[in-house]
Amino acid sequence: MPVCRGGRPCPPANLIYADVLCNYDITPAFREKPPSHTCEGGGTRSVSGGADGGSVTDLNKLTGEKNYKILGEAFYGYIILEKNNEKIVIIDKHAAHERIIYDIILKRASNNQKSSQILLIPLEIKLNAQETAGILNIEQDLRKIGIEFEWRGDNIIITEVPGEIAGADIAEIIKEAAYKSSEGEFSQGVIEKLAELAANKYAACRKAMKSGLRDNPEDIIWLADRVMNYEDIKYCPHGRPVAFEITKEEIEKRFKR
Repeated sequence: MPVCRGGRPCPPANLIYADVLCNYDITPAFREKPPSHTCEGGGTRSVSGGADGGSVTDLNKLTGEKNYKILGEAFYGYIILEKNNEKIVIIDKHAAHERIIYDIILKRASNNQKSSQILLIPLEIKLNAQETAGILNIEQDLRKIGIEFEWRGDNIIITEVPGEIAGADIAEIIKEAAYKSSEGEFSQGVIEKLAELAANKYAACRKAMKSGLRDNPEDIIWLADRVMNYEDIKYCPHGRPVAFEITKEEIEKRFKR
């Protein structure tokens, strides 16, 4: 397995933004292909080792030397880890993925390293007078996070979007940003609020990791590594916890040991 600049194994090449998230380095060489999903019902499953149906042990071998091991996934929504033989960590994969996308957008903007995708077919968005005023207030901020557009009268033509949110409903993002801007909700922290809005809309799209969907084992490895190795990924952009821990001692108390 290739090793990233931080010395940890890189995620496989089919993972979303693998190059960007190795050690949280900002680099233009990111991958745009999102994790693939298959709709499934509820229930609990163990994470397989790959297409050949390998075991959880096989999967943990892929992660290299870690202070945790992956136990499985519950309800197609919560990744379960054992850390240092001392505690169980449960990760909400949907909240964690949303937070990671938020951080990518924010870091790119703060480093003036946007990485946009040019749309093959530009997207025209019709705006009313209030929305037009709202966009004018945050035009440069939208461009800073990677949304490029041209004016056509009072409407805008989207020509480029951030690769991180390419699967999201861009028109919905623009409309909501325009409304909030016109209502004065973006008076401070505009970039952070735009990043939060974009990450939230991406998290709602079909490409995002979310509860109720089966993810590839490699995607589980990727997400677990991000959450366990970066202090920033503790809460989603809305303030909800991304993960929580249960100590071995707490579990033993439950069983009156």
